[in-house]
Amino acid sequence: MNHLNNAYYPGGSSNGAGSSISAGIVPFCVATDAGGSVRIPANFNGIYGLKPTHHRTHIMQYTMCVTGPMAANVADLTIAYRVMTQPNPDCPTQGVFGLSIPPSPSAKRIMGVYRDWFNKADPPVREMCDRALDYFAAKRGYEIVDISIPYLPEMQIAHGGICITEMAEKAHLSSNSLGSAAAMQALKKFTQGETGGNQSQGAFLGLALSEASKVNLYLFSLV
Repeated sequence: MNHLNNAYYPGGSSNGAGSSISAGIVPFCVATDAGGSVRIPANFNGIYGLKPTHHRTHIMQYTMCVTGPMAANVADLTIAYRVMTQPNPDCPTQGVFGLSIPPSPSAKRIMGVYRDWFNKADPPVREMCDRALDYFAAKRGYEIVDISIPYLPEMQIAHGGICITEMAEKAHLSSNSLGSAAAMQALKKFTQGETGGNQSQGAFLGLALSEASKVNLYLFSLV
């Protein structure tokens, strides 16, 4: 439930966390994010979320997924992040990160914006984002720098393929057969274009799933 408006969706997948913080039940939550599961519910519920650097807070057995905090305000989010990122001496990966130390007030502030991606938003959304950038530049001392990120379409296909493959593999290894069936049904819908997938994406995901999760080869119509 979205406590700002019961008719609205609270986002996902960490919607319980986002909804609970928005309702004032808890001040912060620990959530996970592979494709927006911290950032989307934070946005939809009027709170704050952070997707950290890979392995910065915790090692997860997924290629894309990370663990990050959600909170009612930036101060709580900062506290939660600094607690979560304390180096773990028992972990050879997470333990090599240093402490999260705030920059000095005089440190240079730079914000990169990829305009080609930024401008794909609907005009009202883009207008609000432009106003936010103007505020950060004029009031908070940020230098706004235009950047370019190559191969975004290819990265999107790879991201979707890896996420669905790993989810299907986990479901296949689980004793819950309904999980495997649900994963296969989701892939079928994607490859048939019901969720916006195109033919090349469908072929890629079908091959990745059959290889990685060692399930029987399913042939889906890509027409």
